[in-house]
Amino acid sequence: MNRQKLILSILLIALALSIGYAFWKSPRQGSVAKLKYVPGAAAVKAPVKAAAPAGDKRVRLDLLEGAAATFSGFRRNIFKPIFLGEAELAARAARPAAKKIAKAVPPPPPAPYVPPKDIARLTFLGFLQKDGRKKVFLSNNSEIFVVKQGDSVAGRYQLVRLTDDSVTLRSTVTGDETVIPIAESRPPVMP
Repeated sequence: MNRQKLILSILLIALALSIGYAFWKSPRQGSVAKLKYVPGAAAVKAPVKAAAPAGDKRVRLDLLEGAAATFSGFRRNIFKPIFLGEAELAARAARPAAKKIAKAVPPPPPAPYVPPKDIARLTFLGFLQKDGRKKVFLSNNSEIFVVKQGDSVAGRYQLVRLTDDSVTLRSTVTGDETVIPIAESRPPVMP
């Protein structure tokens, strides 16, 4: 507690010294015995000095014979506006737009024929029943698909039928159907 009191007292002394110094160095308002300019009086103009003596009436033509300065070019336009004004925006809008030529986009190539052995790689992993709807987990060694009846599998197959014993997939390319049993040990059956 003594240390806190010591620090506080040092800070208070520093504050008192800084206030005293500021008061001592602050400017004071002074007063004069007589004003230089009387308030309300008209201002007196000072006489204009002549640029050359009145007796020298010669014109110096030698000053005109100096080398003419040449323009060395510019690096950037300092007069260019930073922001586009309304006039320039209107001018841009008034310009005819370049006609865009629409290129005919060829239709995407048809889906490649997928042999039925590709569907044979799909295996049943498990199922989930929630809110009266059954979803199955299918795998093809690199991806896992969670699908319900009517969903697409890998963009090539559609889950047509889902029973307690099997999952029936139909190829969207050929229309062939494949039955995957819901027992993990049995391989898919090709009809």
